[in-house]
Amino acid sequence: MPSAIQKAAGAVANVAGGSKPDSKPDAKSNASSSSLPAVPNGTIQQAKVLPSQQDWAPPVYYQTLILGAGLSGIAMACLLKRKGFGDDFIILERESGIAGTWYSNSYPGCGVDVPAPLYSYSFAQKGDWSRFVPKRDEIKAYISTVAAEYDLMDKFHLQTLVKEARFDESTNLWHIYSEDLPQRSELGVEPKKHHYVCKFFVSAVGGLSEPNECNIPGKEKFKGAIFHSARWDHSVDYTNKNVVVIGNGSSATQLVPEVAKKAKSVTQFVRAQHWIASVPHDPFAMLPGWKWLCRHFYVFRKISRALVFLVMESHFIMTMMNPLGALYRWWFARFWCKPLAKKAPKEYFDHIYPKGKILVSSKRRIFDDEYVPCLNQPHVNLEFEKSASIEEDAVITDKGKRIPADVIVLCNGFTTARAGFPMDVYGRGGEEVHSHWEKYGGGGPLHYRSCMLANYPNLVQLVGTNSATGHTSLIFTTECQIEFALEVAKPLLNGKKPSTAAISHNPLVSPSSSLATLDKVPAVEPRLSAEVQEQNYIHWRHKQRVWSYGHSWYIDTTSKRVTALYPDSQITFWLRATFPTYGDLIWSDLPAGEGDFRTWWKRWGSALGIGRMPKKTAQQAGIPAIKLPPNST
Repeated sequence: MPSAIQKAAGAVANVAGGSKPDSKPDAKSNASSSSLPAVPNGTIQQAKVLPSQQDWAPPVYYQTLILGAGLSGIAMACLLKRKGFGDDFIILERESGIAGTWYSNSYPGCGVDVPAPLYSYSFAQKGDWSRFVPKRDEIKAYISTVAAEYDLMDKFHLQTLVKEARFDESTNLWHIYSEDLPQRSELGVEPKKHHYVCKFFVSAVGGLSEPNECNIPGKEKFKGAIFHSARWDHSVDYTNKNVVVIGNGSSATQLVPEVAKKAKSVTQFVRAQHWIASVPHDPFAMLPGWKWLCRHFYVFRKISRALVFLVMESHFIMTMMNPLGALYRWWFARFWCKPLAKKAPKEYFDHIYPKGKILVSSKRRIFDDEYVPCLNQPHVNLEFEKSASIEEDAVITDKGKRIPADVIVLCNGFTTARAGFPMDVYGRGGEEVHSHWEKYGGGGPLHYRSCMLANYPNLVQLVGTNSATGHTSLIFTTECQIEFALEVAKPLLNGKKPSTAAISHNPLVSPSSSLATLDKVPAVEPRLSAEVQEQNYIHWRHKQRVWSYGHSWYIDTTSKRVTALYPDSQITFWLRATFPTYGDLIWSDLPAGEGDFRTWWKRWGSALGIGRMPKKTAQQAGIPAIKLPPNST
């Protein structure tokens, strides 16, 4: 009998080949609209809304459309089913398989830096992890297993790229236009253009999905292979080759020891300094029988997760700019980092142990046991001069040093310019989301509760602005956001299916007189004033955290705000997600006779102000005051 993982792998192959989501339109609304000119066979002439100026397929309706088949997207799908909102959803994914970053990243040594009990879903705890801090293949298998157990494998539409999402103010529906990638033809599936319509649009793309390009002059001259660690080229054999690694973040730290086992030489260009500590080891290993209990009893898996969460959450203290935070940072550097740094060659000690140069936690800490000892090997070298140019078989430093190279691996990070929204997204009034950010975020991204936007109703972005953490698992954050989103979106998720006329309506055209009674689905969005007010508090709080006093990707280069990290503890994040501040939100077009949909205990908690953020002025936050439009709420 095939295992759940085998079933998952087979189902993914079927989806990539064009199974259920590609053959499902006959079960969905696909009728012509009287507001648009009819064409043969009863199809619709769609609006030419994209720059390509091409016609798109007739609309296919789903209650929910999820963009991204990574941890966040799959969590949303699972929780929609667990909370009784049905399975009328589709998950669009650009890659050829599911698991998000754990599908894209397959470089040697790839793994997570958070203990497994916390780097897993709270509703799908696994009791037989092979390691306390697992590697990529085991995480990827876990994600596929969960997707199979929740019967999601026929919900994925792989190898498709969303080009545009547009909100229809006449119906409160979202129109999403995607185009299949040419690679689908390799599987015997004809690439198509798709037009989806949904009530609830969820972007689960993530902020670190677009690798930075190689910007070193002369790259076109190089005769060997150049690729990013997140796009590892497995066809390249680096055995007995000179390998140059550009960058020294988490990915580089993991792959260098593995590449060094086969390569003739490994030269790593150091771009920045980081605090490197030993990997956390399993504290439960010393308890006889604990692993057996976790494998056989779910309650012990929950206890393990809770205890790991509390320990990881305590690390947030070291981000605070106060005496307690300073003490915690000293403790971490002295007892976690320094013993490991002593294993490095003497000439590298100051780099591995950057005391007095950068504050602990001002950048994400690196946990690895193999990297520092690896630096003692004679064929592994760190290069502190900058890479200035590339020749046919070498990288040239800014001081003229020539580094032989047969393979160049880029570990130079990711672009965050369109984090979460790689496509064009148009809300009320046809405003594109980056225009909204320009007006109200100083050019940088912003969200309400890190997942919603004013003037973009029924849209949720998981892992949005100020939702990442530098000390614990992002999966916990994601589940909190989903809990919040599904609570406030109850009216539309429980509402009836929109009419065929509403689904077929052109979002760029006002309803004609014949459609004067075009029905609208319920809508929810945050007040613009609440969105801006929340940013004042977040920026004010960030000034009391270590990452505001460093140089890292946490800080948006345009707005100069910290837009990546949440400034408070994850316990606080959980409270604010569990108890919505209902007064910050606007619901519209609710059905007549709609009762109070709010969960009673959440309503009481909200009334007590449990989830409320303190109010701060722009002056207190030290940022320019935002002028709101007249009559805005």
